[in-house]
Amino acid sequence: TFMEKGSRNVKALIQRGSCYAADQDWQSALRDFSDAIRLQPTSVRALCMRGRTYCCMRDFDNAVKDYETALKIDGNSAVAKEGLADAMQPHNPLPLNTG
Repeated sequence: TFMEKGSRNVKALIQRGSCYAADQDWQSALRDFSDAIRLQPTSVRALCMRGRTYCCMRDFDNAVKDYETALKIDGNSAVAKEGLADAMQPHNPLPLNTG
């Protein structure tokens, strides 16, 4: 079946998930990115795309997990570093300077 074909299908799933995300169909995007990660658990791109989708859904805890996993695979990933910073922002708002 389509899902059993390997890395070519990981790219196709990421592409289709990106289209779903562009249409703000978050659940379908999550499904495709999750399927891509199941097929290729070391796909930094799929992890970052799913992390971004979680951020769009305001599910920051899961976004942080995906970005941290991506950084364990590739500690130099600028996309993962930026995504992690974005995902952590709502959890740690800067205090207002009232002085």
